[in-house]
Amino acid sequence: MEIDDAREVIGLYQQLFAESDYMLYGKNDNTISVQSFRKLITKWKTSHSGTILIAIINGEIGGVISILGNNAPRSKHCASIMIGVLEKFANQGIGTALMGEAEKWAQAMNITRLELSVIKTNKKAISLYEKFGFSIDGQRNKSIKINSDYVDELYMSKIFI
Repeated sequence: MEIDDAREVIGLYQQLFAESDYMLYGKNDNTISVQSFRKLITKWKTSHSGTILIAIINGEIGGVISILGNNAPRSKHCASIMIGVLEKFANQGIGTALMGEAEKWAQAMNITRLELSVIKTNKKAISLYEKFGFSIDGQRNKSIKINSDYVDELYMSKIFI
């Protein structure tokens, strides 16, 4: 992803947040500016601590995976991922392709642990993560509130060592 893609990717995230109750943000919850997002992309590129990979289908951005690492010496080997695919592109292998590319990027950056959180009832996402060898590390009960309901969140990880 390049800096010039920032506006389109923000639009994709906003659409994902509006379509799904499985994302951390809901419709209109996340209001990052294009300028702030461009600064974030620049930071990731210069520090090599993260990236965003996008899936383009027939000229349209249909999915995204962000990989967020950090520079703390003791956890530099870890990165968190967040993935989303637009509903109209679901069940076309886009999530699988994004996960595969994320793993390649992580290994090239010497990341040996990928981690994520997922709403416990999101069986489709959990199945994808398990397909890639992720396992459940733990559960946070009632950690997210969607509308008026509290839901449980699973923590999952994959170790490459």
